[in-house]
Amino acid sequence: MLASESGSPLAELKSSIIYQLPRLSKAFDDIISRKDYQRMHLLNSLIILHNCDPTNLSIKLTKEIIYAYLNEENLPGESKLKYVFKLFRQVRNIAYVAYDLQIANTPFIIEISNEKSIIDFFQELLSAYNNGISATEMVRTIQKLLDSTVYNENCNSICLYQISKKMYQCIKQNGEILSLDNYFREWFQNKDSYLNIPYNRRIDFLTDGILKITFDSECRSLAEKLIETLDHTDNIRTGYYDREYNRTTLLIAMKRRCKNKSIVAFQVLKKIISTLRRMNIDSWDDRYLLVTKFFLRYLFGDRNMMITPTLHEGKCVICTRGKTTRIDILQQMIKETKANIDCKHEVQAMINLLQTDQKNDTCITVPGSTVIYNSNGQKLCEIDGIVIYPYRKEKQIIIIEAKNTDNKPGYGKKCLYTSLIGLGWKCDGNQINIARHDAYYNFSVGDEIHKV
Repeated sequence: MLASESGSPLAELKSSIIYQLPRLSKAFDDIISRKDYQRMHLLNSLIILHNCDPTNLSIKLTKEIIYAYLNEENLPGESKLKYVFKLFRQVRNIAYVAYDLQIANTPFIIEISNEKSIIDFFQELLSAYNNGISATEMVRTIQKLLDSTVYNENCNSICLYQISKKMYQCIKQNGEILSLDNYFREWFQNKDSYLNIPYNRRIDFLTDGILKITFDSECRSLAEKLIETLDHTDNIRTGYYDREYNRTTLLIAMKRRCKNKSIVAFQVLKKIISTLRRMNIDSWDDRYLLVTKFFLRYLFGDRNMMITPTLHEGKCVICTRGKTTRIDILQQMIKETKANIDCKHEVQAMINLLQTDQKNDTCITVPGSTVIYNSNGQKLCEIDGIVIYPYRKEKQIIIIEAKNTDNKPGYGKKCLYTSLIGLGWKCDGNQINIARHDAYYNFSVGDEIHKV
């Protein structure tokens, strides 16, 4: 993301390339304009080769191959290089996967010493007589697993992003100039350059509960604006990495020293919800679930929790704007579900509550079971439903305890009070409202910080 900023060191490097190597300048433009940063190493290779003996045939051939690889989509259809590059990618992918599985914390391994099995696998992957879908999907699945556990492990990605920002700031603040002539010797080879000096890998953030949000290529500009906004949020550390198909994954972590974690997490929730609402996605998109869990984790005292859908497997966190819209969605879920009567009653209790609200603002509903655990993995309490109003100034959270019973109207209130006290909250029982046999607790973010 820093690469495309106006006046950046890369922009200065590009301006020097334009005059000396127009061909390289085009490749540079293509990668930067597409934000295809996973291929930046190819530009780096071409700049290095530019500083090598131009009469050497091996150097010439290598440069031509890289240029052709960068320009692959414009090669003639009959070009044999297209097949060569396809073969290269397949072999390279398997080589990476086979090696990295040796060091990854996964139950899988590819035994490359078994020559016959490797040949059989490549025949399945590359055969012209089948589409190789099963083998290809298997490799992609393992690559995705390695993506999260090795290549872009959460802590590493955040640390590397922070280091890249510091590196960028050092170069820019000191007025250093990157050019085609000085890049190789003064920057790439010089062990004391800002590109090569060691940087501290600071882990001053909580490594548990890191939020990961992925954006497709068409929403990349929104992702860039979001991470820039989150970068300026107090007590938050951010990072990102690029994935295949030009997708971008953002990582958000809470700083250890943060005192009011629920308040900071609520700020993160609002900013991400604002971005997601600008996208053409379902109201129950998984990203609403992820960011809501991030907030609820800190609302409930930095504890592990699990949200389980009770009516519809794919709709356990729903974000809507408008009172009628959210009520209609929940009513339709009750109509279509095959869940038992108690589960239906829990969502009906939420509908009854929403019907009393007079505003049409943005609302997050959690029509499912939320279970909170202590540090030993033991169940602390279970919540029947949660309503969140991210843009209200106060009373943004409602916790629901639903009781499908005909007697003991105060039983739901007693159960909810016990759950809140179990979380270590300071709660006056008189603040819990009763409607029929259901109970509701409406409070402002930060109120729960005051312990019993």
